[in-house]
Amino acid sequence: MAKLRIEIDNDLCNGDGLCVDNCPGKGLGLKEGKAVVVDGERCGECYYCESICPTGAIHVYKEE
Repeated sequence: MAKLRIEIDNDLCNGDGLCVDNCPGKGLGLKEGKAVVVDGERCGECYYCESICPTGAIHVYKEE
């Protein structure tokens, strides 16, 4: 079974919260003005956070 990894580049994150507000699983949050993964198990693998991020700070990977 593939394991999911969500990476957020803090240098690119502008903290606008688009990913947090639009995550269907509510697995992302904001901490100190930056997006963070609060519960990766809630990720539905929709990749919406990655596509909505205006700065390209979020990358979602499947690992074997």
